Amino acid sequence: MACPNYCTGDLKHPVVIERGTDIDDGSGGTYAEWAVVETVYCAIKQKSGAEKFQQQDIRTVKTKSFITRYGADVTELDRLVFNGQYYNVRSVEDIDERNMWLEIIAEVGVVDRGTI
Repeated sequence: MACPNYCTGDLKHPVVIERGTDIDDGSGGTYAEWAVVETVYCAIKQKSGAEKFQQQDIRTVKTKSFITRYGADVTELDRLVFNGQYYNVRSVEDIDERNMWLEIIAEVGVVDRGTI
């Protein structure tokens, strides 16, 4: 039987999903504290790479597509950790609306809400 879109064997890369919680810093501000939600296995594809001028600095931004099984607990407010790098989740989509696979689009090289 042919595999629709992806096969379990394509999910080779362990990726950690982290969720931030805003913590009061005692001075009227907040900071994000990140906690592990779960580890999932993904197929990963490079989507794009670019340089952005941000805060008087040039930053390299890489966008990747992480494909995992449907049902992973991930939202656009989360971040992924892969190979020691933090990726900010930009979108989470159910591929073909079949409740089988999720595509998570995430970027590395941009400021996330935990470092502002």
